[in-house]
Amino acid sequence: MPVALPPQGPPPLPPVGDRGNFEDELHRIIDQLRGVTSIVQWQPFNESWAAYDRARIAALVKSWDPTRLVDIDSGGWLSLIDGSDPIGEPTVVGDCLDDHIYPGPDQPFLPRPPTTTRIAVIGEFGASARIIAGHEWQPGAGFTIPNCPTFTDATGLTQRYVAELDKVRELVLSGGLSAAIYTQLTDVENERNGLWTYDRQVLKIDAEQVLWANLTARTAAAKDRSQQHIFYRGAADSAINHIFWNAATNGLYFDQWTAKAHAPAAAGDPATMVWPNQQHIFYRGSGGAISHIFWDSPTA
Repeated sequence: MPVALPPQGPPPLPPVGDRGNFEDELHRIIDQLRGVTSIVQWQPFNESWAAYDRARIAALVKSWDPTRLVDIDSGGWLSLIDGSDPIGEPTVVGDCLDDHIYPGPDQPFLPRPPTTTRIAVIGEFGASARIIAGHEWQPGAGFTIPNCPTFTDATGLTQRYVAELDKVRELVLSGGLSAAIYTQLTDVENERNGLWTYDRQVLKIDAEQVLWANLTARTAAAKDRSQQHIFYRGAADSAINHIFWNAATNGLYFDQWTAKAHAPAAAGDPATMVWPNQQHIFYRGSGGAISHIFWDSPTA
């Protein structure tokens, strides 16, 4: 989202004359990106920086794109510098309660639990740091968020990440948490808390352990936590491939659904849909048609 002003003390108000331009840019950004399917929600303001008329802005964004969630509560609802938009009941505005918790992912009274109309998310947590010599933006000038640890090797950073994702999993199971965003994927200039260095040359952690920590947290919300399924289009043969993990055997398995169903090769990536006792796969076939493969659970 466009930012009117950087943070400086209490959230500042943007000049009145700038607000129309902000709203115009916001509208154009949403129109430009509405077709990007990986976008699940819009966030007009970050942590109340230069926020104003939040209830009106949330309604405006929702009117421009009613198909997505609107997060107007980024980092918690903060009072603005002039006393407008005071801290009140944020659950009456927007679609989620968004807490930023460092190092997190939890602390006393946070994250807030979901309500009947608002999901609970942790918009930021983590920020553990590791410096890699020769891959710094400005050597010696790196930093991370206060109270977040710095590690000297991949083992310590990986263990910390896995422990934090275990907590995320517990918050999903016991607290109704819907999403959590780790800070952060890569170093950003002098911010040294990325999983990758700022130049994307060095991965600071053990990738396999992080993968399984992520899968464990993701599957916590599933009704059936005994399996994990992944579908993808093969690069060499354009087949729809299937990898799955079964908890009962603690085994990984592979098969090809296009081969098993005698279906056409894929020209596009698969989209999946789970239905009670069924698994559906849709993809664009090599002939241009939309192909559909589905598995139906045996019934007694």
